[in-house]
Amino acid sequence: MLLKNYFSLIFILAISCLGAYKADGQGLSVFGHPGLIHTPSAYLSKWKQVSAGMTHYPAATSFTAEAGESPERSFWAHLGFLPFGEVSFRLTKPYNSQNKNYGIGDRSLSFRLQLLKEKKQLPAIVIGTNDPFSVSSFFNTTYIVLSKKFTVNPVIIAPSLGYGFKIGTARNYILQGLFGGVQVNWKQCRVMLEYDGEYTNMGIGYQLKELMSLNFALIDRQYFSGLVAFTFSLK
Repeated sequence: MLLKNYFSLIFILAISCLGAYKADGQGLSVFGHPGLIHTPSAYLSKWKQVSAGMTHYPAATSFTAEAGESPERSFWAHLGFLPFGEVSFRLTKPYNSQNKNYGIGDRSLSFRLQLLKEKKQLPAIVIGTNDPFSVSSFFNTTYIVLSKKFTVNPVIIAPSLGYGFKIGTARNYILQGLFGGVQVNWKQCRVMLEYDGEYTNMGIGYQLKELMSLNFALIDRQYFSGLVAFTFSLK
């Protein structure tokens, strides 16, 4: 039933992509920063651009709860605070859980700096870190990622490749070791396939100009995850 519904979403989004708007950006990962599904890309949001949204995580691959206990939600905000830097804040908490000891939820802080902008012959390069100052983090990682776009009209193909390091002590680590994926953009639609160091994930996305983004994904090719985000500029 889940796969049937998922392919129905693909059909609906494919029809909606017949519009004229062309989204050539990377899109947002479920963690709120530019990326695919779980994996980041080496592209940045525009300077002084703010994105805010909500993400659903499936119970089977939950981060802050015991696996299989309950699904989770993140409420997050992301800011391009420099031409070469970004910061994100997330609040993640299980819902429909019998455990009442989660308080307001896990608070997570991420930073990303672009070392190299994409050039004709060179990829973009970003270093990023999640929760660098916390010993109780569920999202800890420090990583480097490279991304490069290739245009094959009428689509844009954007592969990314990165490596995550375990630095410090935390409750849980994400994006460890080699990770990467590829995104294919056609008009305002995205199709994504990635390996996040633990799971192989696939997803689709839709972008309404620069105002709203929707992502639908299958984590480990079977568990539904989704994101809705709104974007505006501080300029």
